[in-house]
Amino acid sequence: MADTPSLRYLKEFRDRGFNQNTVLFFISDHGLRWGAFRSTYAGMLEERMPFLFAVFPPWFKEEYPDVWRNMKKNTKRLTSTFDLHATLFDILNRAYANMTRTYSGAHGISLFREVPLNRTCEDASIPEHYCACEHSVDADPRDPKLKEVAEFSVSKLNSGLKKFPQCVQLELDEVISGRTGSARNSTTPKGLKTIISTYMVTFQTKPGGARLEATVREHDGTFELVADVSRTNKYGDQSHCVKDFWVLRMDAPPKRTVQRGRPWLRDGGRTTRQNTGRRGDERNSDVRHREECREGDVHQRGIAWTAVSVEP
Repeated sequence: MADTPSLRYLKEFRDRGFNQNTVLFFISDHGLRWGAFRSTYAGMLEERMPFLFAVFPPWFKEEYPDVWRNMKKNTKRLTSTFDLHATLFDILNRAYANMTRTYSGAHGISLFREVPLNRTCEDASIPEHYCACEHSVDADPRDPKLKEVAEFSVSKLNSGLKKFPQCVQLELDEVISGRTGSARNSTTPKGLKTIISTYMVTFQTKPGGARLEATVREHDGTFELVADVSRTNKYGDQSHCVKDFWVLRMDAPPKRTVQRGRPWLRDGGRTTRQNTGRRGDERNSDVRHREECREGDVHQRGIAWTAVSVEP
């Protein structure tokens, strides 16, 4: 769906000469989230490592060789969109012209500066559930430990559902797959001596047939769910029974969370829905009930372009 408009945009970007004074970042925020390929280990890794292409003006490489060298190195280093955010600050402040000037981001390192080779997911503020650096091995789905981990994950989900009497409590239907590993060298702070076992388990619940993926940490016999549980199959209209829902603003206090509604449920279906320009982004066309996502909000996902003017 996105191939044709993306190609049209990139051709126009080149043909109109914007590439002479503009840095273009062509990004996706995740890989394939469901389907047969997503069920494989390679599919799991792809979801956690979305593509990012950066197009610089032809003169940039010769004008700023040190910056270019750092960017080439960083293609083989652990990075995240926090680093892209820091890079945009460097571009806006023309820091590439004087690398002695520093930008201190809360989480990111500008891609113009060399990212440490020994950087961990913890250093990069990447949640353990989405860390692709952790060494893990396949586990037998029939392993009682995986069933225990899956049942723990379901219990955590049900704890959140208790506040909503209209929601049915979930039950574990089956354990589909699992992986085990150690988080010591990937997501825990440097200097921590204790080895923490981690389990990534894919399981199905009933009713509803939701296929879910959870990462659980075990330390001294205690389980801990390290991130939100991901759904890896399509949920269709299953969430339409909820009239009011929330858009989670990560790392923000509850009062900053954005409340949204489904007005077409309240008005008998009279309000229409329409697609915006973003792939897969369905929003209500009634502006009285729509609040645009603010910076930091988690919203519908797709492909995006970011273009920033740059000068020597």
